[in-house]
Formats: sequence, C-alpha cells, structure tokens
Amino acid sequence: MSVAAVAATVLDDALRARPHEPLGLRFQKRLAAGNLAAFMTASSDDLRWPGTTGKVSPGLKLMHRFVDRIFAAATRSPELYLRLIEVLHLMRPSRDLFHPSVLRRALLAR
Repeated sequence: MSVAAVAATVLDDALRARPHEPLGLRFQKRLAAGNLAAFMTASSDDLRWPGTTGKVSPGLKLMHRFVDRIFAAATRSPELYLRLIEVLHLMRPSRDLFHPSVLRRALLAR
C-alpha cells in the first residue's frame, strides 16, 4: 500500500463517519496520523548515512541495530520476511515488528 492509498482510506473513513460535516482539521489530523509510519520509516533511515543532517539519538541507533537484526532474521524465516514486507508496504502497523515472536527471532539472529 502506498502513502496515497493510506490517504484515500483515511479520507473514505472520514467521509463515512460524518458524511454531512466539513472535513477540515479533523481530516488533516487523521491524515497526519496515517502518514506517520511512512514518514518515520523514511526519515529515520536517512539518518544512517553520512552527510545527512539531523540528530541521531542513542535510541535511534538502537532501533537501527534492531531493524538490521530483523532483516537478517527475515532471510531465514519466511514468516518473519512476510511480516517485515507487510510493515514496509504499510499493510501492517510498525508495532507488529515488536511482537514477541519477532523480537525472539531478531534477537537470536546472527
């Protein structure tokens, strides 16, 4: 799913919820929340590269190491690979990468 598809879904939901009320700020807030996962994924990964401006917090460095381990584990686990691809394609929320089964596989990955 693309960011545009997420936006279309948010718009559809907003129109169905209150079809006779103006969208305005209510829609904009929902749209921002819907775009957050894609924005955070793209912008935080940019900070891995030299020359990118922005502060890299210790927590972000830890997250990068965790994501690297998920990618490594996904090469050996079809289930984990599918979950990772679904998160990257915005078909699942990123919190699904913190499921205990994913955490276990990522932490045991070599």
